[in-house]
Amino acid sequence: MRRKKPNLQTKFSEFCNSIEAISKIINEDGKQKVAVYVVLDNKENINQQTMFDAIDSVSDKHEKTSRFLLKTF
Repeated sequence: MRRKKPNLQTKFSEFCNSIEAISKIINEDGKQKVAVYVVLDNKENINQQTMFDAIDSVSDKHEKTSRFLLKTF
């Protein structure tokens, strides 16, 4: 029996969960787009250190997303 390949939306959702990001599939101009969101911090707790930490986190998530896209496509 052949296993079904997981669909793209499921793959992105699982990947985003693994890197603690949020994904959303958007249909726009007849094209399907994937948006990946990263929640940086609570606005009451933003200071210089949390911004540096957030930038490091975004950079790390960018690298992981690039690797995921290369493997997926």
